[in-house]
Amino acid sequence: MNVVYGCYPSFFSEVIANLMIKKGIPISCIMLSTKKIKIEGKDITGLKGFLFLMKRFGCHYVGFQLFCNIVLSPFCKLLCLLKGQKLLSFKNLCSQNGIRLIKSDNFNQDINQYDNIDVFISMCLNQKLNSTFISAIKVLCINVHPSDIPNFGGVEPIIQLLLSGGSDMGITIHKMTEQIDYGDPIQREYVAVNTKSYLRLMKEFISVGVEMLESLAKKNWRTKPCESVEYKHPYRSWPTRIELELFKNRFKYISFRDLWIWEI
Repeated sequence: MNVVYGCYPSFFSEVIANLMIKKGIPISCIMLSTKKIKIEGKDITGLKGFLFLMKRFGCHYVGFQLFCNIVLSPFCKLLCLLKGQKLLSFKNLCSQNGIRLIKSDNFNQDINQYDNIDVFISMCLNQKLNSTFISAIKVLCINVHPSDIPNFGGVEPIIQLLLSGGSDMGITIHKMTEQIDYGDPIQREYVAVNTKSYLRLMKEFISVGVEMLESLAKKNWRTKPCESVEYKHPYRSWPTRIELELFKNRFKYISFRDLWIWEI
């Protein structure tokens, strides 16, 4: 069974890839997206991009994102090392486990170069897959999303959930379609929100999501539909500046305890 994991190369997706291998999910290839992230048509690289981000989202949200990618990643790698664990880079993870590593800025175009993909897993991916890509996957093309799909599809579902007053965060594996975050759910779990920070909920999404994939792999990727849920919260793009101000005043992006929960 040829199982491919597709993602954008962030700290979170690196943790996901390491956990997949630890759980024995038979990943044979990792497709890393090299597509530049644009927000509302704006390139977010360089000084001009940084100034746009600050104006569009505010310093708290931008600071949190910078913290996760610049500070949290090396801190957690050191923490894992002290615990006798290894949080490997994509390159080293693939090298040590005989996994093929592919970098592409256009998965839809490059699918023609790689045959016989049985299962494709999207988790923290920044590319929109078209029907040609999806139909080329022989057995199952799925996405893992931090919400109870079809609710809270789109960008920053954790923020949207907390702002809505939800008490539980859904985690859903669903079949992929050209319409983003809309395919049929095949597995769903919930975790309590309580007073957890954004980062803590992100960690729980990763942990539970990978456990769900492990369960699915043990079933040889055989699926059945989830029980339907009431559709209340439609697809959303990036949160507004006003929403982020409300979030900052009511919730936490990170707490000190969040630094010690990352294990592989």
